[in-house]
Amino acid sequence: MTMNNISVSIPKSDMPFFRKLSRKMGWSYSDKEALKEKQEILDSIERSFLELKEARESGKVLPGVEELFEELSAV
Repeated sequence: MTMNNISVSIPKSDMPFFRKLSRKMGWSYSDKEALKEKQEILDSIERSFLELKEARESGKVLPGVEELFEELSAV
């Protein structure tokens, strides 16, 4: 069986309809943008934990929760 790929841009508001249509038609789909964004977030979290681990192991003083919240609210 030959598989063909088609790329389409679908507004987020229409995605529930597209997913339902895809299931009904037996199509498969992938949301490459969402997968890329998810991977970037996971990579960022992993880097953060590694940095915290390195800081703790080197004996550095880590910021308190209040300081972290202040920093986050400034973003």
